[in-house]
Amino acid sequence: MIELLINRKNLNKFLNDIRKSDRDELFYHFGKKLRKKFIQTVKNTKNTYFIGSDSGKPLALGGFHKYNDNNIFLVWLLCTNEVKNNKYELYKYIKAKVDKYKEKCSSMFNYIYKSNYDSLKLLSALGFRIVDLTCEDFKLFYYTKGNSFDTRYITRK
Repeated sequence: MIELLINRKNLNKFLNDIRKSDRDELFYHFGKKLRKKFIQTVKNTKNTYFIGSDSGKPLALGGFHKYNDNNIFLVWLLCTNEVKNNKYELYKYIKAKVDKYKEKCSSMFNYIYKSNYDSLKLLSALGFRIVDLTCEDFKLFYYTKGNSFDTRYITRK
């Protein structure tokens, strides 16, 4: 596994081979202009990593972003179809990143489309808990050092 430069060329390669379930999530967030908006967002975001195969093919793009002053991080990961040929290596790489951030934060979370089964399996293997959300097409996944996760931190209710 190698880290790829976050530039327009590599991001376009990534988007050309992104898994359908991850493309659907991007479309939900960015709409019809997802390519332009996504590239702009990624280039302006800190703590983002871009992983490629040893041959330089994009595999995954993700990151950890401090969500608020309560030491909570938003964590995200998108993958290409090429990841199926590198599952074990990617898991080891992502696990090391997640473990590093588990030391720094009190909680991590994000939402995932309910039918993104590959990502749900990966998140469960990494120690995240999955919660079905009522009336939503997304599931909440989270990690916390305590026994419970207070959703008021992320819903502001």
